[in-house]
Amino acid sequence: MGSVPEIEHKPLDRTILEKPSSSACWREARILELIEILDELRASPDYEVYQFAEKDAAVLDRIAAAQREELEREIGELKAEAERRAAEVEELAGRVPF
Repeated sequence: MGSVPEIEHKPLDRTILEKPSSSACWREARILELIEILDELRASPDYEVYQFAEKDAAVLDRIAAAQREELEREIGELKAEAERRAAEVEELAGRVPF
């Protein structure tokens, strides 16, 4: 398996839960906000990939291979389009554009 870059995990900055007035209501609101942020993270496709990778490290290789195939297909299509357009320019202008 290829090398996977490490994701930097920063510890939670506990000062975000503090406010000079130490209002309990403010803390509860902040906690709810953080819970919503975590829920959004857990609903993301990146988190889903992370969970699959935790269970099976080879999943990243399969995802990378599928993405590589898709990119190679797209590159082939773009090259063919570039060749068609170059031929069109040559026909119209009488010279090769590149």
